[in-house]
This record gives sequence, C-alpha cells and structure tokens, in this order.
Amino acid sequence: MEKYFIYIVKLFYKSSFKSYLKKINFFCFTLLYIYLLLKILIHPKSYVHALLKFNNGMIKIIAHETTMKIPIFNTLYFSTNQKIQSNDINLKTLNSLDFKTVDLLRYPMVKIMNFLPNHHSLFETVIVSANDALVECFLDKKIKFTDIQKKLFNTIKLKEFLKYKNISPRKVNDIIELKNYVRLKILKNVYKSRYVI
Repeated sequence: MEKYFIYIVKLFYKSSFKSYLKKINFFCFTLLYIYLLLKILIHPKSYVHALLKFNNGMIKIIAHETTMKIPIFNTLYFSTNQKIQSNDINLKTLNSLDFKTVDLLRYPMVKIMNFLPNHHSLFETVIVSANDALVECFLDKKIKFTDIQKKLFNTIKLKEFLKYKNISPRKVNDIIELKNYVRLKILKNVYKSRYVI
C-alpha cells in the first residue's frame, strides 16, 4: 500500500492541472484512489487522523491537534521546508486512545463511499459540491441538520448526476462549472421546497 500511495502522490504532481488540485483538495483526491482499502473508525478525541497498516507489518499513526490548519498547511507547503507553530505531542491523549467501529445506523453518511467509482471522475465534484451547498443551507437555517444527509443522497442518485461517474475532469473549469451548477440546483431545490404550501 505504501508504494501504491507514493505512486499516486508522484502521479498527482506531474501536471499543472493536478498541481492546482493539490492545493484545493489533495487529501480527498488521493483517498478517492485508495478508498477501497480504507476502513473507517471513530476516534472521539480527534487526535489520531489516520492509522496506516503496511504489508511489512509496520503501522504508522498520523496524529495532530484538532485543527484543520495543520492538514491545510501541509497541503499547501507539501514539498517545501516551511514550518508551522504547533503544540507538543499530547502523550495523555495518545495513552488513552479510544477507537470505535462505525455504526451505520447512527452514521449513515459513511454509506456514501459505496457510490464512489473506482476511478477519478467528476462525480466526486458532485458529492463535495452538493454537501457544501447543503451545509451552507443548514448554517443559514434553511434546512434541518438531518436534511443534509437525505438531500445529499437524493441528489447524487439523480440520473443527471450519476452520469458524471463516467466523466473525468479535463480542465479546472470542468470542476468549477459543475460545482456551480450543483450548488444552484441544491439552492433552487431547498428554496422551492420551503415555499410550497
């Protein structure tokens, strides 16, 4: 798996288009290629962000403070010697790790992994864009929290969006245009449903 991951990272950095993507979505892009190998665990303290088991028996832990500043910093400055200010290793948290398997009844959003194709496509843009728009609607108090999941699954099951499983992005504009279209479709649907008597 480590060789596979390194190959993907090297492949990812070859073109200017992919270099652009690295700055906006490196982790998601990489995980889309290896999601079939993933197992999801719940870690309530949110200190450990990944456990990597390699064929040679080694297990590596990726841990950091509960802030998105660190992964974003590492995405932006991946191949540089830039440094970020961070806290010391939290041994108390590391000595009391508590991982749980995912209860699909309690966390049904995990089922979204079943919708992902085995290759990079514009369908991931549909999922991310729809989710972003729905979270925005929730934060603006236009929908309930539980509506995010229902509306997301309803959206990605639409025939007009399923076709994107077979379409790969050719240029950045493909992603931007689709993101805007999905967002408008979500907003139109949310506002229309709010005013139906």
